[in-house]
Amino acid sequence: MPQPVLADAGFGSEAVFEPLAQWPIHLVVAWERKGESQLKIDERKYPRTAEMPRKLQTGSGKYA
Repeated sequence: MPQPVLADAGFGSEAVFEPLAQWPIHLVVAWERKGESQLKIDERKYPRTAEMPRKLQTGSGKYA
């Protein structure tokens, strides 16, 4: 089972996310504060970054 790993937005970049995708972790990075508008992320250019808002909606993401 993947270990959850939380990080703040300062660690958020494709250069960080891509190598970590190979590890058995569930990485969650919050890009914005609750109640703020959603960021527009180009999913083709930044696929790992685009996963983060969806991960925050999962059970473990909400718990984070």
